[in-house]
Amino acid sequence: MNRTSDLNSTNAGLDQKMEDFLEQQRMIDELIAESEQLLSEYRGIWEMIEDDLKRIPLAMQLHLELNLEYSSDEQKKVLRKYGKMKDGITRDFIVPGNMTLHGLHYAIMKAFGWQNSHLHCYVPYEDEYKQMTDGGLVKEWIRQVGMHFRFPSGNYEDLFWDDDYEEEINFKTWLKSKYCGPYQYEGVGEHYVPAQILAERFRKENPGLLKKTTDQSTWNLLMEGQCEEILERLMIFDILKTPDQQVDWDSWKKEKENSLKQVEKNRMDAMKKYNDLSEILAQTIEEAECEYVEGEDFNIEMISLFQEMENLNQELEDLCFDYNPEPIPAVSALCYRYDYGDGWEIKITCTNAWYDKSIYSKNEDGKLLYDKNGFISESPLFVDAFGQQVHGEYLDRLKTIGRKEKPVCIAWDGINLMDDVGGVGGFCDFLEMIHSSDQKEKKRYREWAKGQGWTGRMPKTENIL
Repeated sequence: MNRTSDLNSTNAGLDQKMEDFLEQQRMIDELIAESEQLLSEYRGIWEMIEDDLKRIPLAMQLHLELNLEYSSDEQKKVLRKYGKMKDGITRDFIVPGNMTLHGLHYAIMKAFGWQNSHLHCYVPYEDEYKQMTDGGLVKEWIRQVGMHFRFPSGNYEDLFWDDDYEEEINFKTWLKSKYCGPYQYEGVGEHYVPAQILAERFRKENPGLLKKTTDQSTWNLLMEGQCEEILERLMIFDILKTPDQQVDWDSWKKEKENSLKQVEKNRMDAMKKYNDLSEILAQTIEEAECEYVEGEDFNIEMISLFQEMENLNQELEDLCFDYNPEPIPAVSALCYRYDYGDGWEIKITCTNAWYDKSIYSKNEDGKLLYDKNGFISESPLFVDAFGQQVHGEYLDRLKTIGRKEKPVCIAWDGINLMDDVGGVGGFCDFLEMIHSSDQKEKKRYREWAKGQGWTGRMPKTENIL
């Protein structure tokens, strides 16, 4: 009897050990499958990083020129005589390859002497805008809202999402913090999904306009010509072609269609999900406001609501990034407009770009290898937009610009401008006045200019930014 009991007990123990072994084996198999999945994802990420290293320029050289097309010969003489102008009022920058248009705006403020006190925007020139939009058709423009173009909006809180200047901060120091990286966009309206929510409402409310053009003479007086405005969350190279990107428009349109098709097929589902999440977030915020009692510590319910808000915000952010279509560099020049009353316009072109075409070392798992200096080049190769190899001190300088995410000015022509002076004509009148024989008026105008941050003195080129 005891032997039978012992045997049964032994068998039970063996069965338990076998079950434990099988359970452990199952867990190991799951871990192996999970690790293989993660490894596959990592490889994909590293491949994307490697692609970006070759696709995104290490740095770009930009030429920025003030529009003097409508200035008289007399005004140009004044600018040459008193404004230190030789050929035009220009600035040349070398900027990090990942610099955004929004970051460039602040660099323009600093380099041209403006005070960031007026509205601004970037737009393509008319001929290239029409190429991008099949002749300026509303139905094509609106498809690219959130990809290349902003949807006209009066939501200034979103438009000026990072305008956090406070008077006690040095203005030039604040500007520098804006045009140096890291470059990011923390607003909402420039992402494809929320922008297309507004666009879809526009489609439903104005079906007859879809066959029209965005030209003001047809319908969009209420839009004040804002249809052409380019998204500022884009990196400069996302919209402005480098000298090596002279692609014909038929090829561009094919690439644009491929990019849009990636997001358009699930556009309605993504918009619904975004609206649903936004509604839940709004309800959660309302609950949190009801729970909050000033002067009291946060209770468990409040902490839970905060966590839910954080999770919802993350879901919304992920949704936006997942559905942003890849922009396709389209234009050979951008028009930057500042202070629509004074009518300042700057033409921006890319005169060169530098790329990292190196082959990078990888380990047996396919991961790019790196050390404290960055990714390890197996066959280093850095070239410019004209195919010329770059090396030595100049390459070191370009790498520093990219690594520090800080643009530099390399040339200038013409002294700084100022706000509220009345555009080019007003600025010329001002220059003549401060060089006149009327000592009283000279003093008055100089004091006014000083209040505008203007001195008339130009720093060394390398100190402009």
